[in-house]
Parts: sequence; structure tokens; C-alpha cells
Amino acid sequence: MQGWISETSTEYFARKDGFINNSLIKEALVSPRNLLKPEIETTEAMSFGKALHYKILEPEYYEEYVIILDHGFDTKSTQLIMTTHVDEKDDFAYITKKSDELIEQMYKAFSKTPKAIELVESCEKELSGYYPVSDKFTVKIKPDMINRNDRFMVDLKSTTSGQLHNWSNTVEKYKYHVQAGDYCSAADKIDKIKAKYEAYNLWKWLVIEKSEPFHVKIIECSPDYLEIGKIEASRGIDIILDAWNNKNYGQNDIEDVCTPPSWLVKQYQGLLH
Repeated sequence: MQGWISETSTEYFARKDGFINNSLIKEALVSPRNLLKPEIETTEAMSFGKALHYKILEPEYYEEYVIILDHGFDTKSTQLIMTTHVDEKDDFAYITKKSDELIEQMYKAFSKTPKAIELVESCEKELSGYYPVSDKFTVKIKPDMINRNDRFMVDLKSTTSGQLHNWSNTVEKYKYHVQAGDYCSAADKIDKIKAKYEAYNLWKWLVIEKSEPFHVKIIECSPDYLEIGKIEASRGIDIILDAWNNKNYGQNDIEDVCTPPSWLVKQYQGLLH
């Protein structure tokens, strides 16, 4: 299986056995044992993010697929509502009235930012991409936005003020650069690009602040950070393939070394021997 296709989120997430996505790659980089963890249930933050995606990227679907709750998210009533959409569970978002109002404010800030609008309008939304890494296993990606003519992708993020103004730390904390590297490398393989000058070497984040003044920023991933992301993503795929092919989930790794995070090393650079 190789190529780009238009499909729903439910169809995309239903492809599990033998499929490698970015969440698995990030888990494998922490420990191959994480590949044995059960699937994560939908959280309130995940539902908020999905609703925001509909509002910004596909507003024509907002009313159809975003359910505004009359109660809190973590209630039996919400779980009951979710069961009514079980056949399309990954297409629906469930948010409170307060979150709906917040998303409306974020959308208004976005709609007053011409460069952000132009960026969104220049891209295809929510395409799924697939390429085989072996006879048995396939890498899959689903970028929020992709421009296949100019070879770049954009990821929509909502964030707090503190995270927005320290975006590099946010990227490292949540391994957003690994997703950037994974998706760009995958897109090259999907489109069978071999020449470096034709490759997907540009990744941007469209970031919207979740509180006043609702700043909207377009942040480009630096070439170095993107390259590091590609290297880490490749390493993560290798770990997954080793685990799946050889049942190696790190069960024999008894000893390890604890190393400081890169930001701490940088802070004390010059003082370390």
C-alpha cells in the first residue's frame, strides 16, 4: 500500500495491525515496552484539539461532527453519547459549552490574521499517506495540512501563553520535531522523491493561543531541528520493526544510564568538564 488517499479519521485509525504511526514512534523512542501499552481512550484535550481542527481547517463539518455537551466531559452521559457514534468514533469531537466559546474566540483571532488564512487556504487538509517499510509493515501519516506542489506541511496547534513564547522547549517536551521529521521523510517516500532539492524540507506550526489576547503565530521548524526529527523518527521505526519482528520489547534491558536533557546541558555549557 503506497500513496495519498482521502479518508475519514475513523478509517485512518482503523488501520492498526502492521501500521506504524507517529504516536507509536514516539512511544518506541522512550522504550519499546511502551508498544505493549493499551490504546489511549479519547481525552478532553484530544476532543478539544479535534474540534479546533474542524473549526479552522474544515468549518463546514463543525456543526455535524462537534457535539456540544450540556454537562462535563468526564461523565457517564458523555460516555453514553460516544456509544451512539461508535461506527464513526474518531470523526466526532465532544466539548463543553465553555470550550465551544473558547474555540469561537480562537477562530475570530485566526480570521483576523491574513497570513494564517492564506497558509491554510494553500494546503490540502487531512490527507492520509502510506508507504511500506517491509512486506508486512506500513508507515502511515495524516498531516493537518500539506502543499504537495511547494513541498511543505503545516501542523495546527493550540497552546498556552507560556508554551507559545517558549516554543522550542514545547517542541522538545512533546517531541513535535519527531512528527515533523517522520512526516517529511514519509512524504518523500510516498511521492518517490529522490532529489534532495525536491524533498519535503519545510515544516510549519500554526499555533493559536488558548487565552487572551489569542496570539496567532506561524512558526517554521529550522532545518537542523527537522533533520534531527528525521533521524529520531527513523530510529523509532527501527525499534518498532525490531520489536515486532523479533519480539524484542526491551525485556532484557536491565541496566541503563540516566542523561540530562539537552536544554540542561546547554544551560551549563562551559561549566561541564
